[in-house]
Amino acid sequence: MTRRQTIKVILFSGLVLISLTLISTAIQRKASGYRENDQMGKINRILNHELDPEISIWGASTALVHFDAQKIEDTLHLSCYNMGLDGTAFIQYQGILRDFIKNSTQAKYIIIALNINELKTRENLYKPNKFFHHIDNSDIYNSLSKINPQKLFKLKNVPFYNLTTYDLVFYRKIFGVYKENEEEIKGFNPKDQEWKSDKRHMPSQVEIDENTFDDFKEVIAMGKRKKIQVVLTVVPFYKEGQEQIENLISWQSRIAALAAERGIPFLNYLSNPICSHQTLFYNNLHLNARGADLFTDIFIEDLRKLGL
Repeated sequence: MTRRQTIKVILFSGLVLISLTLISTAIQRKASGYRENDQMGKINRILNHELDPEISIWGASTALVHFDAQKIEDTLHLSCYNMGLDGTAFIQYQGILRDFIKNSTQAKYIIIALNINELKTRENLYKPNKFFHHIDNSDIYNSLSKINPQKLFKLKNVPFYNLTTYDLVFYRKIFGVYKENEEEIKGFNPKDQEWKSDKRHMPSQVEIDENTFDDFKEVIAMGKRKKIQVVLTVVPFYKEGQEQIENLISWQSRIAALAAERGIPFLNYLSNPICSHQTLFYNNLHLNARGADLFTDIFIEDLRKLGL
């Protein structure tokens, strides 16, 4: 290769490097600045410390569709926001909750809404594009690394690897081409649906991953150190689904024992009459909008009994 050819290769490589750097920086900026009223926008607002309610509700889809934050706020006269993230178990969202606890100046109550899948380990990240632009946050990096350490290492250390991980929906969303069909109401996403035959297999055993359970205990302790009242809640789900789980009672007992050990309230709705009415659910684990409205009323009364 001649000197002139070598210079051309160097210049071309430099141009490619600069272009990729500019593209990566632009995508990072667009993703971080996304503020639509949906799941990714919610994550961004939490991690940019724009959401700091007095009552926050945390969990996966069963938190997202069960708790009407606006009704809670209007009734109890305390600011409230539903932080629920669809399909996202504690092992994945704990980094967001840790960051919230560390940085909140307004939080008085943290409601952790548990379902049967909440404390299991995960082999795969769920819709991780909503999180990847926040991996410089150590809490986010550490929580996601518990599920897929290899991918997180590459994202952190391999230049431009992030450009290969984002899907088309992500790019369309951050550049304003695509918008979610459903918008949330203070983080709450009610489902105006009737019961559909739930063909998903309910597990015969509910799992609790011990490492995840240790992380769960640590997050509770973080809240207590900040003098935030943590309330553990097991959300209602349909009785026929409950009957398929052989160790459900022992699972509930372990959550209750943890609450007693840590001196925090425990609200368990698996025996509530709401669980007997199929018309209030759209599948075994999720209340429909009518069920969520009724459940929120019940939940508010229980919070009142706790002194709110």
